[in-house]
Amino acid sequence: MEVIAKIHNSEEILLLYYYAFKGKLLDGLIHNIGSPLQSVMFFMEFMESSRNAPSDFAKIVESKLELVSQEVRIVADTLSDFRSFQQLAESKEAILNIPEFYHLFARILRADLFCKHNVSISIESTLRVAIPRMPSRIFVLIFVELVRNALRAIKSTGNKGMMKFQLDDDPMSRDRIIVRVGDTGCGLTAGVDLHTLFKPSYSSWNLSKKDVMGMPSFGLGLYCVRDLLFSYGGEISLRRDADFTWAEVIIQVETVIP
Repeated sequence: MEVIAKIHNSEEILLLYYYAFKGKLLDGLIHNIGSPLQSVMFFMEFMESSRNAPSDFAKIVESKLELVSQEVRIVADTLSDFRSFQQLAESKEAILNIPEFYHLFARILRADLFCKHNVSISIESTLRVAIPRMPSRIFVLIFVELVRNALRAIKSTGNKGMMKFQLDDDPMSRDRIIVRVGDTGCGLTAGVDLHTLFKPSYSSWNLSKKDVMGMPSFGLGLYCVRDLLFSYGGEISLRRDADFTWAEVIIQVETVIP
């Protein structure tokens, strides 16, 4: 595995995980827009079959149109969110505001059917604007990997769970912020040195099983996250409190507005 990590840099590996994540979300996206599109189709069939309706037909149509308009907005908003997410992850010119991205990503996760039905997401931010110094695509790759880990931890319990996205100033520096992803999943493995989790090819997961996104675990995720963060002057740590397991990332920031 160390050889693999040297041949393929960390950004390339996390990019593969991102594409797998996005591909898995397409199943949920199709499911989520299928129902609204069905409503539109039913309305069109209703219109076709009611050409010779009585004069009060206009009132019936008006009541149906509002429902159809709502369903069309759902489809449009869902596709717009995916387009924005893809631009942030794949464009070299995109500018990412982390508080806005938190809300966008929470909406995106509704397309993951496990997350939609089993995970509640809360967002806590003391900042209105936080633009990281690293490129937006790098931040997205890192964040996606942390969320993949959180979802896998929740799914492994067999129960419903919670996930939190937090954002704060770094009290030690005005030029840095603290990004946190927390989950109520299985927690950190007892007796394992947390530094070991960042070593290449090491994983506390069963390497023979696929993760919540259908990807096999190679023990490279946290290693690549730390390596990529280090390239941009950031750092990562793991900790556990009474309710949540936290991945805490400290990164340099370009612009901050409380």
